[in-house]
Amino acid sequence: MTVRCFDEATGTSKDYDFSRLGVSRELKEMLARAFASRTAPGGGLTSLDAMNLAYRAVVQLAEHVATLVWRPVLPEHLMPEHLDGVLESRSGFVSAARDLEHVKLLLAHAEGLSEAMRGKLGEQGPRRAEGHRKESLSRAEWKRVAEAARADLRAASTRIRGNRESLRAWRAGELPDGDLVVQRRMELLESVDRAGDVPRAWAECHGREAPLPWVKRYGEVADVVSWLHLSQREALAGAVLMGVLTGENRAWSCRCRRRIIVQTVTSETSVRRSWRGANRVGTVIST
Repeated sequence: MTVRCFDEATGTSKDYDFSRLGVSRELKEMLARAFASRTAPGGGLTSLDAMNLAYRAVVQLAEHVATLVWRPVLPEHLMPEHLDGVLESRSGFVSAARDLEHVKLLLAHAEGLSEAMRGKLGEQGPRRAEGHRKESLSRAEWKRVAEAARADLRAASTRIRGNRESLRAWRAGELPDGDLVVQRRMELLESVDRAGDVPRAWAECHGREAPLPWVKRYGEVADVVSWLHLSQREALAGAVLMGVLTGENRAWSCRCRRRIIVQTVTSETSVRRSWRGANRVGTVIST
């Protein structure tokens, strides 16, 4: 029992599974139909982020119902008290009132509910609890942020230029031969410069390509690749600095930060994508 939804902006799809909900089959079908109606074109939800919130409401309602001694089986068995129970179960969270709103918006698309439940859905919900207000940084604090970002980028520039000069000298035959440590380091620089990755070979135990055993002596893959490219931290520093200097708004900064975090090194495959992306950011910053 799955509902597939599409992001209207990107065309990306996601499947939402209703078969694992701990409620009766009748309630699963009702919730699936209500969710499909809520997320249908023209329903107001256009992004997968918004659809995730709608599905989260499904899960929260199902989880509350599953804890009850007398569980509702049919849609008409859902009562106003069940909505009160959802709110009570979320009472420890600042988002409790908002979570209840999402549940009510979902059930507004459900069929077979009792008149009492329909009336409950039309009632005004509780006021949202106010969390701690987020205050903007002062001018002095923004200055310190910019100075820290500049320091990170200057250090990265010094490191990258120094390593590129060493690589140039090695390619030109200006470095003495015979030192295995230096030779291996130059091989790593050559590989990172040409392929954006460390030398690899097929490893049966991993079922994929893995770094050569001796690479580990020189650090983690991300550390080695950062000899010639910006690290994730430095790329983020560059994004923050551009935001501070250009006065771009918060939405731009969040998108840029999200784009960098998505490239976080989570596997050996993502290392290559991450650092190639970081190299492109570095090219823009260093120009």
